[in-house]
Amino acid sequence: MKGKCGRKFFLNLNSQNPLVAISAKGNDEIIVGILSLTELSDLIQQIDLGENSVVAITDSSGTYIAHTNFNRVAERDKDLLFKQFDDFVDNESMTVKYLGEEMMPNVVFVADSNWAVIIYQSFEDLTNPIRRLIYAIVVVSAVVLVLSLLLSIRKVKKDCCYIR
Repeated sequence: MKGKCGRKFFLNLNSQNPLVAISAKGNDEIIVGILSLTELSDLIQQIDLGENSVVAITDSSGTYIAHTNFNRVAERDKDLLFKQFDDFVDNESMTVKYLGEEMMPNVVFVADSNWAVIIYQSFEDLTNPIRRLIYAIVVVSAVVLVLSLLLSIRKVKKDCCYIR
């Protein structure tokens, strides 16, 4: 099968389920399929990168196919920063204002589908695990320090008793 492949995203008016129509032209035939993206939307809903972080998939025009807030898909919203994605890919340390909060975007283009997978992660959500790890290290270090001091004091007192 050779030829061009076309894709069009739309919502089922009755169920509000996201669908994609795929067509491919062969030698003597055209194959058309309609696929439900409900499981893709469910998967996006299950990804937890933090309370303020956003996971989304857009089509080639920036229209949301899947989003952590399904209303953005149902309303056919476009990602306002979609046109700047090339800069995001080239400049890894770039930050943006998204939904009124400073976020770090991560964008991956899926070449065969002309879709983009976008993750906007807030610095708070990104640094929370690191802060918890540092806190745990400090607590464990403090406990080890106190225990070693107690053992040292006990050892010194024991040794002093033998000297007399």
